[in-house]
Amino acid sequence: MIKGDVRFIGNIFMNINQKIFVQNHIKCSISDFCNLIIIIILFSNCSKIETDETSYRETIISDNDFGEIVTLEANEIDQINTHLIHPRSIHLSDSMLVVVERDVSDGIFKIFSLTDFSFLGSYGSRGEGPGEYSQIISNIVQTRDSFGKSPFVVLDWVHKRLTNISLEDILSGNIQGFEDSYILPPELMLSQRATFLNDTTVISMGGSDKGILAYVNTKTDSVSYIPFIPKIDENLSSRDATELYRGEFVIDKQRGRIVAATKWFPEMIIFDVEGEVQNVIRIPVQDHPANKLENQRTLFYKDLKITDKYIYGVYLKASQEEMGEIYNNYHSKDFSYSTEIHVFDWSGEPVRKIILEDKFLPFIEIDSINHQLFAIDVFSEDMSLLLFESEVIQ
Repeated sequence: MIKGDVRFIGNIFMNINQKIFVQNHIKCSISDFCNLIIIIILFSNCSKIETDETSYRETIISDNDFGEIVTLEANEIDQINTHLIHPRSIHLSDSMLVVVERDVSDGIFKIFSLTDFSFLGSYGSRGEGPGEYSQIISNIVQTRDSFGKSPFVVLDWVHKRLTNISLEDILSGNIQGFEDSYILPPELMLSQRATFLNDTTVISMGGSDKGILAYVNTKTDSVSYIPFIPKIDENLSSRDATELYRGEFVIDKQRGRIVAATKWFPEMIIFDVEGEVQNVIRIPVQDHPANKLENQRTLFYKDLKITDKYIYGVYLKASQEEMGEIYNNYHSKDFSYSTEIHVFDWSGEPVRKIILEDKFLPFIEIDSINHQLFAIDVFSEDMSLLLFESEVIQ
């Protein structure tokens, strides 16, 4: 979501098997040969990886593996956009849609009804005092609890404060329960994403060269790490490792699963909640990101969302250099970029692609009940919130 000799474990695994076959069965009949080749082909897209430490399933996919391609057109939501100034991210929490604003002094979190998009209220002020927020609010990590609901947990990146906010209490004027907060320990001061797994555990991602995910005991501040997938290159500097393994993760407590994606690697990793790898979904690429200049590295999965049925990954496949060109041409007749969303089932099998035409939309939110997809048009002049509707959004 590696390096050097172990970038594509699945491919190496298959190559070794093929060499052994040739050496030991060169005299086999043509019929046996064909049967074994068929077996190799059948397992080339889905193999089990075993190391000294763990074993997991690996699903290698290509463009042809997505059985359905659905193209959707955007609609603006005037009821919401009239209340927004500089939206940064969006989050679905039960029957409410929350838009996180930046460059505003008050009303950082604007809350809307999913039923009719009416404005319900806002909360949050900039500042250094208790309950106030800095300019940098990290993307909200989606967590589906045991009832299928999504709590609203905010990481203030400057203050290193993780807060579980009750939207119902805010709207009712009761904020006594607001201070359900935790300050990340010093070794995680650069963490990019974080949320509560339970009352005693926080999971964070990014900003560390020690592992792809960090598990924090909130009672003792002790930290343990889940090893990098793909495996980290020993020659990679601490700074480069910290940058390369930034990304997104989501948690489904009902299934006992965590899905993570490091943005410079074209893969998703499915863990159990203890951090054991269950499946790696990988798209083979030729060049390793560590071998490229930073502005030439390709950004793959930028955002993740989950529903009861599916995993959604925003697949940008664009370098920072290319994104600059997209921005410069966004309103010209020459603009020709569409956002691609990969949809997988929970076994890791590709289901479909959703194409959001003529838009660069790195952040999304999914309303599976009403078959709606929300996105912020980050390069538009007014940074409007867009709505896409389709029965395939589940």
